[in-house]
Amino acid sequence: MNIPDFLNKKISAGRLNTPIQYMPRLSKRYDVDFYMKRDDMTGAGLSGNKIRKLEYLFYDAEAQGADTVITCGGTQSNHARATAVLARIRGLHPILLLYGKQPQKPYDGNLLLDYLLDAELHWALPDDIWNNAIMEEIAEKERANGKKPYIIPMGGSNTIGSLGYVNCALEIMKQQDELGLKFDYVFCSVGSGGTLAGLIIGKSVFGWNTKILGVNVSLDKDFFISHVSQILEETEKFNRKYGVDTKISSKDINIIDGFVGAGYAIPSEEEMELIKLAAREEGIFLDPVYTGKTFWALDTLLKNHKIERNAKILFIHTGGIYGLFPERKFFFN
Repeated sequence: MNIPDFLNKKISAGRLNTPIQYMPRLSKRYDVDFYMKRDDMTGAGLSGNKIRKLEYLFYDAEAQGADTVITCGGTQSNHARATAVLARIRGLHPILLLYGKQPQKPYDGNLLLDYLLDAELHWALPDDIWNNAIMEEIAEKERANGKKPYIIPMGGSNTIGSLGYVNCALEIMKQQDELGLKFDYVFCSVGSGGTLAGLIIGKSVFGWNTKILGVNVSLDKDFFISHVSQILEETEKFNRKYGVDTKISSKDINIIDGFVGAGYAIPSEEEMELIKLAAREEGIFLDPVYTGKTFWALDTLLKNHKIERNAKILFIHTGGIYGLFPERKFFFN
């Protein structure tokens, strides 16, 4: 198997080659072979799927001589926290644009960690969450002060960031061979699109025979098909630059809609019950923003017999444990 050279253009920060673990009690409950890719184990402060993308993005930032990184996300953004942690590790100044109303102190969850890291915090309205012009304005002010800022999009989801999950697809393929498995389905959360895009690209580049299903945790299916298509289109151009031919269309983007609930980062009763189930059955902590909603979708498909018995399912655990703490009230109703 030929490995494209550009997959090596990254820093080393996360504890990768994360394990794939069999979930015996969930397998028995649903009458399938249920496995979990433990990307929640990529580190402590660097826990979660974002570090895979950030390894590539920070390589690019440092190659350009950046001394400041600017990124954005929700109030309890896992991505923003991981970016701030990695910035401190690498000696860069972190600036976070968070969407929502600034909560009163004391902070909790990811926001507490942002505060401990002394990340520079800016606030914007939730409706501006896809408006990159605000980060550009911050970057212009930094340049005027003699700084060299590097903008990382929400979730690290662009061509460079998605390479983290192209690499992860290769990692999974090697692991399934070692385990003597062939996964019929791979499930992942879709919050900014880079994880799903990277897996789809990896499937194309390496000839991975599986069905990849994303579950949108905000907005709707049509939005993310369009958004992921844009990442894929830009990445195809990037790949051709390095002599890698990928043929991907919007038909390759499979998104399961209907599990956003009341909105992004707003837990539902069904979701919280399933988070408790995963903890009590397998000792696994899902989160209320991403993996909880994705497990809700998978649970529904399995209960409605939309997935065949004995299917081999890989659920990508993208982390998010710190997001549990600000929502603890939902577990005690």
